[in-house]
Amino acid sequence: MATWVPCGEDFITGDVIRWVEPIWKPKKRQTDRGEKLGYRLVMAQVMRSDSEWASLEVMGCKHHLLDGWTVDALEGHIRRRRGPIGQGGAQRALVGDHEARAITASRYLNEPEGSAPEAPKAAAPHPGNWPPALPRSGSGTRAPHKGNTRGRRGPKTRHVPKGKR
Repeated sequence: MATWVPCGEDFITGDVIRWVEPIWKPKKRQTDRGEKLGYRLVMAQVMRSDSEWASLEVMGCKHHLLDGWTVDALEGHIRRRRGPIGQGGAQRALVGDHEARAITASRYLNEPEGSAPEAPKAAAPHPGNWPPALPRSGSGTRAPHKGNTRGRRGPKTRHVPKGKR
């Protein structure tokens, strides 16, 4: 069993990471608002990464969904942005030779000695608290559209001062 340490967005090629990401309900229209159906705990190895994107090989995936919904498990290669992975409470497995990782890692990714790792900015579910609380099902989270509220005034007209008419 590997030991996991918080890493956020600071991972390099060859690391094994895990994070929590939301699962969204499919939209019927492009203008529909997204609804969360649940969460997915993804464990993957970083195959390639740059400053914004990461190419990952999925090693394992767990789902926690609302009742009545099913989703396909992630398999094979996936591509994700670093930001959402870091917001999902990303953790890195401590395996293998740490000196080899230090040679591979950029000096800008290594944290100075004696400093504590920074907590993620968003309050994301942590893999240690799996499964997370699910969102409430059903709509009604926002007020219905009221339509045109102009009333009896009619169409909007431009106000022109009396001397300019």
